[in-house]
Amino acid sequence: MIAARHLPDSQTPSRGPRRRATAAPRAHIVARRRKMAVSRVAGVLALPFAFVMIYVALTANLTTLGYKVARAAADRDTLVAQLARNEDRIARLESPERLAAIAAKLGMRDPHRYAVVRLPEAGPVEQQHPIAFLSTVTDWLKVR
Repeated sequence: MIAARHLPDSQTPSRGPRRRATAAPRAHIVARRRKMAVSRVAGVLALPFAFVMIYVALTANLTTLGYKVARAAADRDTLVAQLARNEDRIARLESPERLAAIAAKLGMRDPHRYAVVRLPEAGPVEQQHPIAFLSTVTDWLKVR
């Protein structure tokens, strides 16, 4: 067998400069891993959060549209009722009995003779020269 020999300190075999394990590089690695884990968790949580926020926004929009439809229906009902009242009022104001009573108060009566007015016959229409149209166009384009 081979016996182990003891070498003096100056003759210890060298394996290159020995690195000293410090806490700083490990802390950096741990911090990087922690940051990556946090970013992964944030990414995983951000997607459902975005879907929930979109759902809430769409639901709020739907609710707003529902209120607008209800308001428009109420306005339509009000306008239909007002239209019915106006039509009744017009029918009452145009009734022949009412008009006859007002005419009697004013001393009006039915005519015994009817006046016929004859209009003179219109002469032939002259053709305008094409340049006359040009002056009309310039009148339209004037700045006022």
